[in-house]
Amino acid sequence: IISIFRIQPDSDPFFYLQPDFQTEEEFLSFVEEVKRRSLFAIPASADAHDRLMTLSTCSYEKKGNRTVVVAKQVWRSFKNFLSIGQKILFLSLRLSLTG
Repeated sequence: IISIFRIQPDSDPFFYLQPDFQTEEEFLSFVEEVKRRSLFAIPASADAHDRLMTLSTCSYEKKGNRTVVVAKQVWRSFKNFLSIGQKILFLSLRLSLTG
């Protein structure tokens, strides 16, 4: 998670559900804006090579408000995930055979 913030889409021009960015600068500007709006000081951030997921839900402080969570993908790819999983499996097998 890189940011958690509240927004009232009807009166705030910030397009927090932006799915695509034309340039790295546009992406980094978006990251900077969601970090600036965060309700919490979250040390994690994102760079131009990260992928983001935005979750939005109703927030009842004020009519029309949304609570938004922006997170970055931790695993670069399923292949990397499998590679790490295979290493853990190999280590477990090795320990059980030698243990």
